[in-house]
Amino acid sequence: MMGDISIRSMSQEDAQEICSWEYSGQYRVYNNSWEKMAEQGISYADEETRRKEFYTLLRDGKMIGFFRLRRGEKVVELGLGLRPDLCGQGLGKELVQAAVQEHKKRFGDLPFCGLQCVFGTSAR
Repeated sequence: MMGDISIRSMSQEDAQEICSWEYSGQYRVYNNSWEKMAEQGISYADEETRRKEFYTLLRDGKMIGFFRLRRGEKVVELGLGLRPDLCGQGLGKELVQAAVQEHKKRFGDLPFCGLQCVFGTSAR
């Protein structure tokens, strides 16, 4: 990936932009409506959850993806999302690396596990 990479806490504006992303095929399960999420107070639509658990990944100041670090009793759960138009370009590794770096800063040696929605093939 070319360009400067940065991480910031996810803002409401970031969350709303993510809800505008449109995945196709089997990945449509990731399409979300900001209105529905906010109404239900779930995931990154909930301000407290977003502030504590969600991060935006930027390249040259533009959002390219996000990740979530949710602390459980014995592990930290890691969830990832990449902007749909960037999928399949080999950017997942850098997204994971950024998430792992943030995990180490926040949680030290507490183990983490990745969460993945499985459709018969692995995420690449």
